[in-house]
Amino acid sequence: MYRSAQGDPGEDRSIPPYGISHATVASTVTTPRSSNQVTAHDYASPGATQFATFTADDMALLHHWTYVASLTITDSERANVLWQDITPRIAFEHNFLLYAILSSSALHLAHTNPSCTEQRLVDAARHHNTALQGFRHHINNMTEDVSDAIMACSYLNVLYVFGAFGRLGDLQVDAARSSARKSQILGADLIAMNHGVAAVLGPLYPHILQGPLAPLVGIGNWDSINPDELNLRGDEHFRHLRTVWAQDSSVQVYDDTLHALRRSFVFVGQSDDHLQHASETCYNGKWASPGIWIHVAPREYFELLSQRQPAALLIYCYFGVVLHGLNHYWFMDSWGRNVVEVVDEILGTYWSPYTQWPRRVVGLV
Repeated sequence: MYRSAQGDPGEDRSIPPYGISHATVASTVTTPRSSNQVTAHDYASPGATQFATFTADDMALLHHWTYVASLTITDSERANVLWQDITPRIAFEHNFLLYAILSSSALHLAHTNPSCTEQRLVDAARHHNTALQGFRHHINNMTEDVSDAIMACSYLNVLYVFGAFGRLGDLQVDAARSSARKSQILGADLIAMNHGVAAVLGPLYPHILQGPLAPLVGIGNWDSINPDELNLRGDEHFRHLRTVWAQDSSVQVYDDTLHALRRSFVFVGQSDDHLQHASETCYNGKWASPGIWIHVAPREYFELLSQRQPAALLIYCYFGVVLHGLNHYWFMDSWGRNVVEVVDEILGTYWSPYTQWPRRVVGLV
């Protein structure tokens, strides 16, 4: 769920401090635990939603998140505060979010430290699965006090899908799993995840807008973008796709989907200064664009994509171009290239006049 730029309701709000007293710290240091374990209860307020045990390695992952990984999610220093400080504070109240943070931290290490990639992927998956268990529990027992944690966890779940199934996903595939890998690249998990985020956050939206993470649902200048007025370089290739479905019974679905994708292309292609000037509330920056497109495109389009209709596949191939524009984010690494490569393989040489430009953009030719 996203919102238009309508000011910044979360700008001056903060989460109450969680008050780790000197006595608590002293007792934690002087009281030994087996296997160097500490518990979230020691560092949480009385309102923590579950009791959980974390190892010293988990604490190292939390430290890595605080000082390194949280600063790599967006290009905005103001957004860093939300991911670096505010989100962990919320996680100390709702431990399923803490597991999502640990998962994201491990995933970042898997990308940036080749010597521990395999182990950190295991750690990321383990913490991700634990986070999902708590996430689903709170979805089924929805209360307003957990809305911020649900939203932050939803976003980190999307980040996990990108980070685990992008470049690193290529390292984990053998011949037996190649078909499932293609489905992942064509959005089997990503599309369902984004639609799920919108469904989950919808009822909580009014409460989220009053909370400290309200800026994260901003969409910047998306609503004001009209690709027909901008004549952005490369847009002519997108427009040329219309010739593919001119006589198709689903022409309106394809036209609407393509128009949204062209807006996404403009959104990603604009300068950082322009995006920041357009809206200080768009804290997720450009990588919000894929989620916005999936959210606003007609649901009928994704049904056509699941049927592997050529026109739907071609649009998704050009979605790969948009994703490639976000390749500098570690969790987006190789996604655009993989999408274009898989679609081109499925469509074959007959459609190569339409896939040639995307292949050239992502470096396949």
